[in-house]
Amino acid sequence: MTTLKSLETKVTLTSSPIRGAGDGMETEEPPKSVEVTSGVQSRKHHSLQSPWKKAVPSESPGVLQLGKMLSEKAVEVEAVRILVPKAAITHDIPNKNIKVKSLGHHKGEFRGQSEGVIEPNKELSEVKNVLEKLKNSERRLLQDKEGLSNQLRVQTEVRSLN
Repeated sequence: MTTLKSLETKVTLTSSPIRGAGDGMETEEPPKSVEVTSGVQSRKHHSLQSPWKKAVPSESPGVLQLGKMLSEKAVEVEAVRILVPKAAITHDIPNKNIKVKSLGHHKGEFRGQSEGVIEPNKELSEVKNVLEKLKNSERRLLQDKEGLSNQLRVQTEVRSLN
């Protein structure tokens, strides 16, 4: 029992992660020489260990293991978080499915027809919005051009008078 306590204190005294332990954002690998992965001693060690600490040192940083992991009962899942600006998302697919279901028709026979009706109207309104935005931006650019040319003319008139 004293050896397990000394092992546990060695774990806490060695290199600590930059972020909080167990938050999945560790950037340093845990010490590999301290933990034992086979035999009876590992079972005792894991039973005393907090479920938020890593049971087995991982091969790469960023792998989080909660509690005791048996390889035959564990599944490895790769997860990637992708951030996309809301402005880049142009349409909402679940709304189409809700409309089709609310009409009471079968998905297979009516879905293509309803999307065919909804899509051109939606695309037409999107095209109109884009056209309106382009016209507004063109109008602003022309106003800026006119303002700059007036400013330049006034500056040249003032310089020619001096």
